[in-house]
Amino acid sequence: MKKRYSFIILSVVISLIFWIFQSLVDISFMAYHLSWKNLFVPNTMAFWMRILWVCFAILTGVFAQTEFNKILGLENKGKRHISAIFIVYGSIGFGVFYWIIEAVRDVLILQKGSLLKRIFLPDSVALLERISAVLLFIFLGFYTYYMFERKRQEHEKTRELHNED
Repeated sequence: MKKRYSFIILSVVISLIFWIFQSLVDISFMAYHLSWKNLFVPNTMAFWMRILWVCFAILTGVFAQTEFNKILGLENKGKRHISAIFIVYGSIGFGVFYWIIEAVRDVLILQKGSLLKRIFLPDSVALLERISAVLLFIFLGFYTYYMFERKRQEHEKTRELHNED
């Protein structure tokens, strides 16, 4: 059977959108001029935080795709798969972890106040960046959940049709 890679592709596309959005935020708020260099090769700190986010997003996509393929019976036949809602919880967890890592970076490297303050009261630029990152993680999680449930319903209908024959 054919393997599917839609969630991995989706996570790469979302990562690219996130990268461009974050670059535009940097250009807008940091008074950088719009150039290819500022768009795709940001300063070192922004680069590493975006790479971290991209890795989390792709990891979420790979995990979702693996479980989705299991549901479709494309691999590991006979093994139990996890509930689709755990993908949503995992994506929210990745978002929260990213938020905390950003706050830790602000405190340890940029020396911007206390950790609790940076977690709960970030400045407006950090807040915009973190909210966009968390929302993209949540979007990926809910999209995955929706696709899981849709495929599960299709399988149930197919089983019912085969049982009626």
